[in-house]
Amino acid sequence: MKTAQYLIALIFFLGFTLNTSAQSNDFEHLKPLVGNWSGSGWSRTPDGKIEKFNQTEKIELKLKDNILVINGIGKNPESGEITFEAFAIVYKEASGEYKMTAHTQEGGHTLASFSVELNKFSWWFDVPGGTIKYDAEFSDDTWTEKGNFSPDGQQWYPFFEMTLTKN
Repeated sequence: MKTAQYLIALIFFLGFTLNTSAQSNDFEHLKPLVGNWSGSGWSRTPDGKIEKFNQTEKIELKLKDNILVINGIGKNPESGEITFEAFAIVYKEASGEYKMTAHTQEGGHTLASFSVELNKFSWWFDVPGGTIKYDAEFSDDTWTEKGNFSPDGQQWYPFFEMTLTKN
C-alpha cells in the first residue's frame, strides 16, 4: 500500500513539475509597467454622458514574476470620491496564452483574453451584444489606454481613454 502511495505522489510531483516548467511565464515585455502610475481620463456612460476621472494604478510582479498584479482606482476629480476600483491578475497559461482575471468594487468580475507585445498590451472580453477591448501603449514613464466596444467585431466605438505617468 505504501509503495502505491509513493508512486502516486511521485507521478503527481513529476506531472506538476513538467506542467510548471512548460509554462515558462515570461513577463519581460510588461516589466516597465511595474510601479505606481497616476493621471486622468474619461469614460462614456451607457446613456452617452462623458465622465472625467483621476486614475492611479499600482502594478507589481509577484510569485517569481509569474503573475502581474494590477490595482486601479478612479476618483471623481472634483470630490475625490472613489468612483471605480478594480483588481486584476495577468497570468500565462500552459498553452502560452495570456489571460487576465479582473474584479471590481461592485463585485463584478471577468476573465479576459490578454495579448502582449513590446510596449503594448490589449485585453478583451465578450459582453451581451458585443465585445469590449482595451488597447494600451506604454514606455518607461507614460501609459495610454483606450477602450472600445464593438457589436460585430468590425465597427468599434470609443468609450474610455486614460493617460498616466509613472510616479
